[in-house]
Amino acid sequence: MVDWSVVEVVTVHWDGKLLPALNVRNSKEERLPIAITFENKKQLIAAPKLDNPSGKEQAQAVWSAIDNWNLEDKVQTLCCDTTASNIHII
Repeated sequence: MVDWSVVEVVTVHWDGKLLPALNVRNSKEERLPIAITFENKKQLIAAPKLDNPSGKEQAQAVWSAIDNWNLEDKVQTLCCDTTASNIHII
């Protein structure tokens, strides 16, 4: 378990992926794996399903994951392997 009180800086990484759906009605669904790196460690913090994988929805999902993990004051770097639209309003 990580003691978040001693972690000072984290980098948030995300990249949308079209993955097999978890139910039989849909063949594929858009997921947004969100991970952080810190002190040479990696941690997956969320992989929400996106109904509309727009830059705005991705930004909201990333912010929600950061907020849920109480990392608001620790994030110093954002890293995405897609277009600049992914940083719409963060």
